[in-house]
Amino acid sequence: MEDERSSSDWRSTQTDQTETSLADQLTRVLQNLQPQQSLQSHHTVTLSTKLNQYNYSLWARLMRMAIGSRGQLRHITGVPAPPEKSTLDYTKWEQTDLLVCSWMLDNMEAELITDYAEYPTAKDLWDGLATTYSQGREGVQLFDLTVRANTMKQGTDTLEVYYSKLQRLWREIEVRQPNPMICADDITMFNKLRSDQKLYQFLAGIGEEFDSDKRDLLKTEPLPTSEAAYATIRRERDRRKAMTGNLSSAVTSGVGAGLLSSLVAASEGGKSVTEKVSTGQSYSTKP
Repeated sequence: MEDERSSSDWRSTQTDQTETSLADQLTRVLQNLQPQQSLQSHHTVTLSTKLNQYNYSLWARLMRMAIGSRGQLRHITGVPAPPEKSTLDYTKWEQTDLLVCSWMLDNMEAELITDYAEYPTAKDLWDGLATTYSQGREGVQLFDLTVRANTMKQGTDTLEVYYSKLQRLWREIEVRQPNPMICADDITMFNKLRSDQKLYQFLAGIGEEFDSDKRDLLKTEPLPTSEAAYATIRRERDRRKAMTGNLSSAVTSGVGAGLLSSLVAASEGGKSVTEKVSTGQSYSTKP
């Protein structure tokens, strides 16, 4: 009986040891697998804007959030310090560090990548960008952005594209020149001055066909915001397109044939013909 109990106890002990060993092995596998899966799930970072000569402040904030949300801020802050190169942990750290470098390089304009691809670590790259674009350059960049906003013209762009370009410039200016006021009244006054400046820049850049609308907007008290002015100009543009389309349909269908004949006759008789369809005015013939 004692032999049977001893044998049973031995088998039980062996079973427990085997189960413990398997559990330990499974735990180690999962521990090694989890970081790899986590790293793979965050393998790429795609920001809404790529780094160029003018948008470092915005880009740096977005990139820092992307890196931080993936738990890798240590690679650009240096805290805690990287492990010693002689340790096994360094290999894993280096792999992640190279990945963070690739996130930054992938979100730069192509012409900048060559200048920054040789930095050995993510922190070196991050610090190099900060030295190049932030220290002593804010004033130059602010001046350049302001000049671009003041001189931008709609040109061949649609109204929507033109306004979107202006908005990007305004955001970059505000990042570099935030409202410096402290008192509530002063803050409101500064915001109003900035709002008026945006309005002037927007109206100055749109086409001459909106000159009458510009004057009407500038006579408004108080002055509208650039957003309100954009909405007004856009509605007016759409209204004129609709009127032009309706008139063309009327002439094509014969409803306006009499008017068209009169205009052609006047033109053939040596009289000038002025069409003011786009402004909603009537046709007129002048000797």
